[in-house]
Amino acid sequence: MQFRLNNDDPNGLISGATDVILGNDLEPLIYSGSINADYGQPVGVSDVDLFRIVVPDDGILSIDIDTPLLKESI
Repeated sequence: MQFRLNNDDPNGLISGATDVILGNDLEPLIYSGSINADYGQPVGVSDVDLFRIVVPDDGILSIDIDTPLLKESI
């Protein structure tokens, strides 16, 4: 038995997650995903954007996900 994953979404799998470099700025970092397209190429409505973040163990990471479907933050 063989299994194959055929996915035209380059950052929709963990192996293709986009690396996010947080740096050390005091200002919030805004990193936007784009649904329906990856790297300027259309991938369709089933698009998923995954990001890889390495967090230092001596700080706090706050994540605010905004969506047009809800009025408050997630």
